[in-house]
Amino acid sequence: MDIVLIPGLWLDGSSWDEVVPSLQRAGHRTYALTLPGMESKDADRSEITLRNHVDAVVDVIDSFDPADGKVVLVGHSGGGAIAHGAVDARPDRVARVVYVDSVPLGEGGVINDELPAENGEIPLPDWPLFEEEDLIDLDDELRASSASERFRRPSTSRAIHSSSSTNVATTYPSLSSRASSRAR
Repeated sequence: MDIVLIPGLWLDGSSWDEVVPSLQRAGHRTYALTLPGMESKDADRSEITLRNHVDAVVDVIDSFDPADGKVVLVGHSGGGAIAHGAVDARPDRVARVVYVDSVPLGEGGVINDELPAENGEIPLPDWPLFEEEDLIDLDDELRASSASERFRRPSTSRAIHSSSSTNVATTYPSLSSRASSRAR
């Protein structure tokens, strides 16, 4: 099975490095994506939008031979909205979407409109801005490494889809998931 791995905000394809070997040992073909504008912290993101990220995933889906079967999309954090947009564009080519610490956004929803934008980009905020439960898996070494990169994310993040989906999240309380469902 082909599995397309979509990173979360501020991350690139290498964020899946510890997951890929297990999936490959299980017989899956993995494609850990680095989305447009996320190639390096110095990449030009001035014209990159959520649509460009969704289109990049759709291009990967389209590159697979339909005779090989449907693909699975895995979206981490903000990558969940990208996966949701891609399945909306290619519902006949996607077997399922797995949302890791993410929820599908409702029509017109926003990935995270509470983060401050600077010059059309959203820099990785300082850690105190996040709730402690959102950082539970980030040890001091990983926090320092992430902070040193200080990737920026294109600031256009409004949802562009209308399909329904199933959510599997590990850190969202049930109340938050219900609120998200009602918003759709």
